[in-house]
Amino acid sequence: TVSTGANLSVDTIPFTATQTRMTMSVYSPAAGVRVRMKAENAANPGQNVETDAFTTVAGAWETLTFDFGDTSTHFIPDGPTTYDLTKPTQNLNLTSTYNKVSVFFDYFVGVGGYAPMPSDRTYFFDDVIFQTEVAPPPPVAGDIITFDESTPPVLTGFGGAADSTIAPDPANAANKVAKVVKGVGAEVWAGATVSNLPNQAIAPIGFSATRKSVTARVWSPDAGIQVRLKVENASNGGQSVETEATTTVAGGWETLTFNFANPVAGTAALDLAVTYNKVSIFFDFGTVGAGKTYYVDDLDFTFTGEQPPPPPASLAITFDDSAKTYTLTDFGNNGGAVVADPAGGTNKVGTVS
Repeated sequence: TVSTGANLSVDTIPFTATQTRMTMSVYSPAAGVRVRMKAENAANPGQNVETDAFTTVAGAWETLTFDFGDTSTHFIPDGPTTYDLTKPTQNLNLTSTYNKVSVFFDYFVGVGGYAPMPSDRTYFFDDVIFQTEVAPPPPVAGDIITFDESTPPVLTGFGGAADSTIAPDPANAANKVAKVVKGVGAEVWAGATVSNLPNQAIAPIGFSATRKSVTARVWSPDAGIQVRLKVENASNGGQSVETEATTTVAGGWETLTFNFANPVAGTAALDLAVTYNKVSIFFDFGTVGAGKTYYVDDLDFTFTGEQPPPPPASLAITFDDSAKTYTLTDFGNNGGAVVADPAGGTNKVGTVS
């Protein structure tokens, strides 16, 4: 039993209907070892729940997941040498308080009785963490510009890309895409602005501290082409940020990611206080136009590829927090202690032997 408080307790494990998992780093001398974790009420051991996981590697660290929402196949001992296979462990009860944790290595659930496990095995464990599931964030204002809208966006070419327009997909005529022609002799900064609102605007892009990249599908006749994306305030062109991505496919579609946390050198940094509601794209930026045609589709401002970081773990037993006193209390003739990590370094871990 590992504890950080009185009465062999830990902080209350905040189980919910959808948050039922804990993880633990394990160092085992063998693969295929059953590891059981038990959570219970420190003041009332009759309130408990148990579940198992199995090691898959020998002599190395791995992270095991213990799902307390899945306890139906686990059984408990009926005596010192026998098991009652008709007596399953309790199911997770969300009205109970679980604030005590015990770990059993090489736990045996047998048919017809007890069989001893190999002796003199030593196990190590670390980072007992309650897993807070993070739901995918909802789409942010800006949505996706697909060029198939019933009211199609407007392309406004500049610098020698005046022939930019909505056109059939070169790989699928049923799909509509933006076609950008960088004419012969076009400026090195020739490109096109995409808008679906007056004043060459789009819906405000929902940049945040954790959402700074947008994506676009791009078709280029050449690989290695610099594609620049610029977002700005439709009412104040002095408020802008630019970043680039490079094509890797010639004559085919690929999805490029534009990370505005990494602006092009010499351009302004992303300012989360600014409203960015105008977007322009530049193909083969920095090169005089050669009459080549490029396509773009699915300008995606929903940040579906970026997630906010998970909140701090509600329960994390690391054995390294100097503000906590870690106690290992053994039972059943095991030795338990907080020791140095067997893999080296200054990390502290729990051991059972």
